Amino acid sequence: MFDRFIRLARAKKALQEQRFLDALQQASDPLIESDRRSERIRREATEQLIQRVRTRLQSGDVATAQAEARRLAQLVDGERVQDCLLYTSDAAD
Repeated sequence: MFDRFIRLARAKKALQEQRFLDALQQASDPLIESDRRSERIRREATEQLIQRVRTRLQSGDVATAQAEARRLAQLVDGERVQDCLLYTSDAAD
């Protein structure tokens, strides 16, 4: 029980500190991944990472945007993540 609390607290802190990849990884820990609070952290971190990829693309930093989109796709499944990955691929062409 105490381990779950500590892991959730670490994931929440990473999210608050805008360390979105870290928050996503921490909230994906098998010990806490089914917890609704962990799901909220993963959802928020994913949204923020998608936004960061879009911002990097708009600023012309295509290589970094692609790298972040690929890393995000490794950690999260979902249509929005796949769309983000495709969008970065299209921008590189």
